[in-house]
Amino acid sequence: MPRHAFALLTAAFMCNGALHGAESPRELRLHVVYVTNQDRPPLAQYQGRIHRIMTDVQTFYRDEMQRNGHGPMTFPLDLDPEGKVRIHLVKLPWDFAPKTPFRTRLMTPEIAKVLKADGLDAEDTYYIVFQNGYWRDGATWRYDIPYTGSGNPRNGKTWAADHEWLDPQNFLAKSTERMDDRGQKLTRPQFNTKMIGGVAHELGHGLGLPHNREEPDELR
Repeated sequence: MPRHAFALLTAAFMCNGALHGAESPRELRLHVVYVTNQDRPPLAQYQGRIHRIMTDVQTFYRDEMQRNGHGPMTFPLDLDPEGKVRIHLVKLPWDFAPKTPFRTRLMTPEIAKVLKADGLDAEDTYYIVFQNGYWRDGATWRYDIPYTGSGNPRNGKTWAADHEWLDPQNFLAKSTERMDDRGQKLTRPQFNTKMIGGVAHELGHGLGLPHNREEPDELR
């Protein structure tokens, strides 16, 4: 991937990139959505954890831009008046069913309704979705959700998973406790390195970026 690709995209965010023609400039922010089922409350302390996740990823992007010679550029987050990441809570109008996949085609309209009620047009917005989709199968944690991202100059969507262990504060956790995450036995630091690293990776796609040195056949 050319190094300037992310610089140009981030510059559009930082400088409130203008739309085509004489339209007013857009004030671009990355918005955060939390999706759960109507019979399933959000996971404990999700607001604080997701604030820490997103500001950690924001700092990671800033540090890597600086390290690669572009200056301390990163994406702006949509914050509330207290400086916390604003989270749009979406409750899907059906019950949770283990082994039943979360489908973007079913979730996207519900997300659009909530964003519209909050004054946002989903088709003109960049957002990341944390899905409360993990469930326990005996001793193993599983999910069947989209974990991906895609974006363009107009909008972008990133899909990720939430879990009660997910928190940057666990990067340096001393506990030797392990969880079985879909067949992988992971400590808290290992789980967070993998999953928050996944958030940072998929968010790049949600902002319209390809893989590093992506070959044409990888797009198929």
